Amino acid sequence: MIKFYSSWFCPYAQRAWLALEYHGVPFRLIESLEVVGDDYVKNPNLLCINPKGLVPTLEVPSDMLSAQQRDDKRWAVEASTESLPPSSVVVTESIDCVEFIDGLTTENNLIPDESYVTDAHRWNREVSSVFYKVLMKQDAEEQREAFATFVSNVEKFTNFIETGGFYRNLDHPTIVDFTILPWLIRQVNRRLALFSQTV
Repeated sequence: MIKFYSSWFCPYAQRAWLALEYHGVPFRLIESLEVVGDDYVKNPNLLCINPKGLVPTLEVPSDMLSAQQRDDKRWAVEASTESLPPSSVVVTESIDCVEFIDGLTTENNLIPDESYVTDAHRWNREVSSVFYKVLMKQDAEEQREAFATFVSNVEKFTNFIETGGFYRNLDHPTIVDFTILPWLIRQVNRRLALFSQTV
């Protein structure tokens, strides 16, 4: 079973969580970031296998890998610590985690072809990264400019969603949908919260 080091509030971890649930891959959720004041306390086991302590992090028994994944050098991670079983693979970075999870199955794949991975990285830069600029800018005018860019980029993204409601008109979600969805949900929730304050 996959050990899924996550945090309930992290949109990057939510990408991997969506992929695990979508494909029905068995996993054990390990809540790994505890908010304490203005900081986090990170799970010590997470820090042993991923010294940066970032989520998502997958610890995967090697017997779960597909034949194709066993041949892929990206997933041939050797244990660099005594705390990781020698037959395990560690996968970090949210889009890589989704790609890895998708490779565990052959049905309703999130990646119809490699262009979807390229597109996931593109929309990550143009939507997800811009979202954080809105939060991080200190000047109100810079925040407004970043938010205008975010809205414009989301509008561009939605031009690729028509029939079926998924990226590039497919009848099932793709890696691009799972890359962007956590940020779109945050915007809908924010708008609903603002709306409820005016009612």
